[in-house]
Amino acid sequence: FSDPGGRDYNEDSVADCEAYGAVRLFMLADGAGGQGGGDVASQTAVAAAKSEFIGLPVFAPDTLRRCMARAHEAIRARQKNEPRLARMASTFVALIVNYQRGQVLMGNLGDSRCYVFRGERVIAQSYDHSLVQRFVDAGLYPLEKLRQHPKRNVLYASLGANEEGVLPYLTEAPIELLPGDGALLCSDGVWELLDDDVLGQLHAASAN
Repeated sequence: FSDPGGRDYNEDSVADCEAYGAVRLFMLADGAGGQGGGDVASQTAVAAAKSEFIGLPVFAPDTLRRCMARAHEAIRARQKNEPRLARMASTFVALIVNYQRGQVLMGNLGDSRCYVFRGERVIAQSYDHSLVQRFVDAGLYPLEKLRQHPKRNVLYASLGANEEGVLPYLTEAPIELLPGDGALLCSDGVWELLDDDVLGQLHAASAN
């Protein structure tokens, strides 16, 4: 589901793409950049990543890396060619599922998240490229209070806005799935309001 969050336009974009009935790519992008910017950024990112995946739909971390690089380049090109879009950017999170192997790979840039659940437990999660996450990593701020920090939405890397050249987060080794496991892609509009315990409970309940 998607909700514009009080705006008259939606800055989120979601898509999926299947290859050969065995490998499928799921994507979510949350744009930023003001009226006419955020929605264009997220749509551009998803379309470019989908095109890259279709060209070489391999179940591998490098596929996610290529998809995000292509999406970043597409956004940067539009920034340069269309002045009104010069400040647009987008988070991006993706999951590749190999149905034959029962495995998944995830990758992201920004603070849109991917969770993999087993019952009520989170067994894998993507990484936030946010200022507050850096505080947490440095031991300067408690993880359990991340959702309450006033600067929790400040990112240091996203598609179209990555001055430090930060590499995307990628799971280098596949995550093995068991029957009943589930995955969730979501923007900060979901995970800021619902903590991991609640999300896990919702996942467990959805299997009934």
